Amino acid sequence: MNVPFKDWDSIDGSSVDEKEIRQAWRETMRRAKAMERASLTSTARHRALRFAAGFCAAAAIASVGVFIGHKASGVRPDMRQCEVFAGSLQKSEVSLPDGSKVWLNSDSRIAYSMTFGTADRTITLHGEAYFDVAKNEQIPFIVNSSGLSVKALGTKFNIRSFEDEDVTVTLMEGKVLASAGEDSAVLLPYEQVSLDRTNGRLGEVRRVDSRTALPWRMSELVFDNLSLERIAEMLESIHNIEVVFKDQTIKEYKYTGVVPNTSPAEVLDIISETSPVSFRINGNTIVLNTKTNYCCPLKVSEQRDIHPQC
Repeated sequence: MNVPFKDWDSIDGSSVDEKEIRQAWRETMRRAKAMERASLTSTARHRALRFAAGFCAAAAIASVGVFIGHKASGVRPDMRQCEVFAGSLQKSEVSLPDGSKVWLNSDSRIAYSMTFGTADRTITLHGEAYFDVAKNEQIPFIVNSSGLSVKALGTKFNIRSFEDEDVTVTLMEGKVLASAGEDSAVLLPYEQVSLDRTNGRLGEVRRVDSRTALPWRMSELVFDNLSLERIAEMLESIHNIEVVFKDQTIKEYKYTGVVPNTSPAEVLDIISETSPVSFRINGNTIVLNTKTNYCCPLKVSEQRDIHPQC
């Protein structure tokens, strides 16, 4: 992954001026965005689980400011960071330098320093991610997200931190300490706590059902006489998207069956093939409508085991 960022990485800070620095940084970010757009286009075309590209680059504007203020000092290793992202309608699996693994939900990203695993194990999260943390008692694993800090030694947990909702931590294995300001809570397996964005306070710890606590991590979705409206709400929650009904009457269609939880398009493809429902994807918005000239199938294949009431 070094080639796309060679312009920025080639700067040593000893003989460059501010204009050259900014030009190199703009070129680096232009290429990074181009890579992301290409990845999103590929994902939409194949409607499948994709691994997002991760890239290492110098920290953005704040570090550029420090670098410009000390032209001859160069970029210190601890000023560099790696960022990994999952774009719209994507999911990403990441292996960290310390052996830990991270799964990113759509529209999510993490950032960590180049010294991760040796000097620190601190991550910044935007969006939603599931962490399987490698044990290291000497260096705690810390995730910071929107005012909430979660500390773990070796465990499995999920953090959901999208801008329009509270920040929620769900523990599946081990033990974590969640803290925000003066509030803190120790979570045990299958417990959850949320940070209220409006007042910055932690709520009460609550128990969750391990089978349904993290639907986005499930390999399959089970519909038991579930309405299309409820399925839409489920897809919105799992993939951080918006589903709009152009025809309100189709909200009451009911479905029973099991479908692979790979992407919204895959789920809606199956629904569209087995009921008079059409869909259109426009960025992060999916529009559902009535399908004309539809004939209800007499038999549904075993691989796509979903049965609408039609």
